[in-house]
Amino acid sequence: LAAALAADLLTAISWPKLSSLMLTAALADTGLHGGVYLENLRREAGPRATRSLAAQWVDENVPTGAEVGLLRYPDPASTPPFRWDRLRLTIFESSRDLEGRTPPEWMVAGMSGWDGLDATLRERYEEIRYFSPARLAWAAPRDENFFANAGMSVLRRRP
Repeated sequence: LAAALAADLLTAISWPKLSSLMLTAALADTGLHGGVYLENLRREAGPRATRSLAAQWVDENVPTGAEVGLLRYPDPASTPPFRWDRLRLTIFESSRDLEGRTPPEWMVAGMSGWDGLDATLRERYEEIRYFSPARLAWAAPRDENFFANAGMSVLRRRP
């Protein structure tokens, strides 16, 4: 709403050319970022959500009985709704939770959770598939706590 009001003000007042250009650029950037958040909210509610796409990929490509790690307790914001009866789940929040055991072969994670783990654990995995949130031009979601349609990775432990 503020961007729309500012755009209306821009057309109503005669500004010096440079000021007008700078305000137009700021409004375009604000509008694009607002559009990105709205598009990700829209996608989160449908079949094009990153969570849904990741779940479909896991169901089609990860073998039945495989061990899949989740970086936090399953919740709608950070966990793909894949078939729980097909996989063995390992849920952990830190690298210490896996001490003394082999890490899961597969990992499904939103990038904000993955970044918080120990670098030596991260290096043991390679990204097989990434499901990206919506972007418009240069604008992408910047808020780590914005869970609607957040980026989702499927990783596999390196041999």
